[in-house]
Amino acid sequence: MVDAADWALFGKNGGDSTNLAIMIARFATGKEKILKVRDGYHGVAPWMQEKDRPGISLQIVNMS
Repeated sequence: MVDAADWALFGKNGGDSTNLAIMIARFATGKEKILKVRDGYHGVAPWMQEKDRPGISLQIVNMS
């Protein structure tokens, strides 16, 4: 058992796990921006998309 791990959360797929990891990291650090790999697949959340994807708000995309 890990002493600091007093709770656990499960997702149904990798995208859910990635979203959760980003939300926890943003909360823990107080920072908004994330680092991502260009042309990599990181899930379908708006903040994980490329800037030129139609329908994605630049305000959200610019946080990554």
